[in-house]
Amino acid sequence: MKYIKIIAIVVTIMLGTTITVSAISVRNTDNILNGYLQNPSIKGSSTEYHFGSSLYYKSFINSNSRYYNETLKRGDENICGNLYINTSNTNVIITTFVYNKSTNGIKSLIQEKQYKITSNSSIFNAFFPKGKLFSSGHQINFGNNVITINNETTICTATQYKLNYNNKSIYYIPYNAVVSSVPNVFTEYDNSYFFSAMYIQSNGYSILNSISIPGNSTITALILGNIGINTSYFTMGMVKTNDRITSINYTYYIEQYIPFIALMWLVGAGYLVSLKVKRGKN
Repeated sequence: MKYIKIIAIVVTIMLGTTITVSAISVRNTDNILNGYLQNPSIKGSSTEYHFGSSLYYKSFINSNSRYYNETLKRGDENICGNLYINTSNTNVIITTFVYNKSTNGIKSLIQEKQYKITSNSSIFNAFFPKGKLFSSGHQINFGNNVITINNETTICTATQYKLNYNNKSIYYIPYNAVVSSVPNVFTEYDNSYFFSAMYIQSNGYSILNSISIPGNSTITALILGNIGINTSYFTMGMVKTNDRITSINYTYYIEQYIPFIALMWLVGAGYLVSLKVKRGKN
């Protein structure tokens, strides 16, 4: 009877320690996010993206384009820049800085644009669709493109899905999606890999994390300042945000303690076996 009590005590201690360690790792992650804004529609919300675009030969159909009279080879012009979305009391400000990156790596500013939209506009809803994206097949309009949610999963290693909040990193589970309805596809990138997007869940909203569009896109044209792009290969990824995300990959944090937990259970099991051996000799 005494041996059974010892087993119960040891197993209880090990279970309690395992649960406590897991709970602490989850709590510490949530504490990092405390104080951040609940969703992108709240005043003070700020999200930054970095984008790049390879322009297609003779893709400049707008006479206002600085490229209109130029004859370009495919890939000669590589555009990059940053996009900032900031929410105020009455509207949302979108600011873009577009650069032309030359072969020697030096960037020159093509243009800076600023747009005022509302949190109910189609553009805002493209970046931050309202509601949750739990259902596979959920569709989001991204200008003249359509984003279709596939599932919530980590395709790559967990460390590739992280956001930095000051000096802390938050690991999340993204919603993977496919971009469809892409006119004038950039033939060099006509592969399913390049028709992709990812969202992250926030409270009441989702946040666009990354997107890849190998062809015509009205929102791409807006971001690039309506410089007459008809076809391009456009990619964009989130750099940072001050919005709290809710699709946290808690499993990643718990896994960090697996060596300690495994060692504890190994030592505990060894201790119980040694007691049993001694008990058998007596």
